[in-house]
Amino acid sequence: MTDNGDGTYQRTWIARRTGIDRFIVDALDAATLLLGTADNYRTNEVGIPYRIE
Repeated sequence: MTDNGDGTYQRTWIARRTGIDRFIVDALDAATLLLGTADNYRTNEVGIPYRIE
């Protein structure tokens, strides 16, 4: 990924096929990384549907 310098990152890829698909982002809570205990795994998933024509 490329750092945009404003706290965001960007990545590009080449689509191998056309049609409907989805992209899922699994965002971890900062406490998950800092504390590292089994009962502290907090996450949110965001699904982004898209179509390649």
